[in-house]
Amino acid sequence: MERWRQLISLKVVTGSGELWDTAAGSTTNAGRGLPPGPNFSQTLLQSNLGVVVEATLSLDSLDLAWQHLHFTWEEDTVAWAGVLSQLRHWQKTQVLPAMVALHNAHKILSYTHPAPQHPPRKAEDRKVQLQAIQGGDWFVESAISAPIASMLTPLRAEVQPGLEALGLTVDWSEPNAEGPMYHRHTHPSLAPLYGALGTSVPEHPQPDQEGVGALWHAVVVPYTPDAL
Repeated sequence: MERWRQLISLKVVTGSGELWDTAAGSTTNAGRGLPPGPNFSQTLLQSNLGVVVEATLSLDSLDLAWQHLHFTWEEDTVAWAGVLSQLRHWQKTQVLPAMVALHNAHKILSYTHPAPQHPPRKAEDRKVQLQAIQGGDWFVESAISAPIASMLTPLRAEVQPGLEALGLTVDWSEPNAEGPMYHRHTHPSLAPLYGALGTSVPEHPQPDQEGVGALWHAVVVPYTPDAL
């Protein structure tokens, strides 16, 4: 059985047009020496976020290979309740083991300024969106165990058409068998965010004693420069 990790990155767009990256490293066994960056809940508490328009899910084997799933959507056309229901179904049927986690108590779509590429929406339309996505499943950082074939085959066969049927545009990268990947991407503008949270920018994550590491990040755009 391979040791797997998974990563979901989110991009949200509001009216300000500023790009912020947040990143944190951790291991499946806490206390193994990786620095504790801010978690996504803390980020949400510090920022007034807008519409999620892009997400990336990576399932990374820390030993042999990785597979990258990238999907985008226009939020007006996606039935969010259906997306969340489908994610929960895949979790229950072990297509995406340990994928979903309840992590949205902060009303991500509760915003006052429309995204630049969209005209203003009717209040009742925005209310429907909020009701559909509040309490939704956004991401989880975890290490999971699965053979490459048994993981990637059902992902391609079931996840891609399932997401596309729900209005998501899916793009798969090629598997990479060159070895473990330890991602780190820290945008220069990230330092003020870490400062506001009272923690330091995490160093490049290293594998723990069992060769297992995990990293998640979110790409967010605050409403204004002083949103933090």
